[in-house]
Amino acid sequence: MSKEAKTEAAAKPATNWKTRLVGAGGWLRQHWIGSLLSVSLGAHAIGYWYLQTHLAPPKAMSPEVSLGQFEYVAAPHVQGLKRARFQLHVELNDPRNEMARRQLSFHQFRLRQQLEETLRNLRGADFEDTKLGEVKRLLMAQIENVVGTDLTHALLITELTLDYGPQAPPRTMTQAADESPRL
Repeated sequence: MSKEAKTEAAAKPATNWKTRLVGAGGWLRQHWIGSLLSVSLGAHAIGYWYLQTHLAPPKAMSPEVSLGQFEYVAAPHVQGLKRARFQLHVELNDPRNEMARRQLSFHQFRLRQQLEETLRNLRGADFEDTKLGEVKRLLMAQIENVVGTDLTHALLITELTLDYGPQAPPRTMTQAADESPRL
């Protein structure tokens, strides 16, 4: 190539894309603030999206797990309390402990069977205590036998309804004699 051809090539504006983008009169040199702002805004948008979808704080979980509705039914000949219905809940030691929730879910049928068996062995007088201390103690012992002692903290009884059945007035000896069959 001759000397003139080299000077002509140097005098022609560069058609290389890198030179047009970054070169002396390139687009980035003229619009560097806008470019920097666009890149920064894009990076912040991606970071915000990632935080919202992947690193969101866990949902607030209730420390209580419902075990369902239970019922105590007294024998027909027993005086006093005939029936008691209530909702039973277990309060977990750590509300965020998924293992405890899975453990309760996994053993739910065995746990229900044990609790119903315990209720069958109760007496109506056990429900006379306003704090239901004996009932809670016996039911909690069954829960701890099934799922372990380190998962649960307390036992909660809600929506308790007590049914004493029809109340007959006390009978006197004369009323009993009058009602006796005559031959």
